[in-house]
Amino acid sequence: MTENRNVLAIEGPDGIGKTTVVRELSEMMRDMGLEAVCVRAPGATGTGQRLRDIILDSTDTDPYALTHLFCADFALSAEEIIVPALREQKTVILDRFLISTLVYQYLRYSKRERNDAVIDLIQREQRVLIRKYGLLPRYIVLCGMPLDVLNSRIDRRDARSGFEYDLDAVVRGYSMLCVCDFMDPAPVVMMNMLDSTGAVRSSLDVATEILNRYVVP
Repeated sequence: MTENRNVLAIEGPDGIGKTTVVRELSEMMRDMGLEAVCVRAPGATGTGQRLRDIILDSTDTDPYALTHLFCADFALSAEEIIVPALREQKTVILDRFLISTLVYQYLRYSKRERNDAVIDLIQREQRVLIRKYGLLPRYIVLCGMPLDVLNSRIDRRDARSGFEYDLDAVVRGYSMLCVCDFMDPAPVVMMNMLDSTGAVRSSLDVATEILNRYVVP
């Protein structure tokens, strides 16, 4: 597999602010005259949104079954949005990619069960989709912050969604994948969401760094 220079993926656990960063980044690119298309996972297409509703209401469902839904959503996004955008030489910014599926549907459940069928399905079906559509990102930017800060951010909401529990396993999963070769040859790069004083950076500041380091060059 070779990376697609017009595809950038933004990854990270729920509540870390990556979706806001994706929006800020796309707006900055458009201001520069660069066409950008944002694709969230799951739920970027009409059918994908229905799959998203099912997934968010099914957090206790067998992870192998949920992984099939994520695979279906990714295929729909590729066919309806991503491939047409790339044909028009637009930049595609993915709000989640393969790493999230692996973390949430395998590593997150490892305390209860080690379902090897989940990781086999992710590696087989989703990597086949990447080869079919040529969607391996040029960079995968993994947003990170300490677990206590992340929990504090989420606790300020009215309620947590099903996928925002057990964040300890989720954060450890992302950290582990950052140093392994699961997405080889696409480089996984860390993006610290805290500044030098330990304060949470603004989404605009993070988006500006991503633009200057991984888009404009």
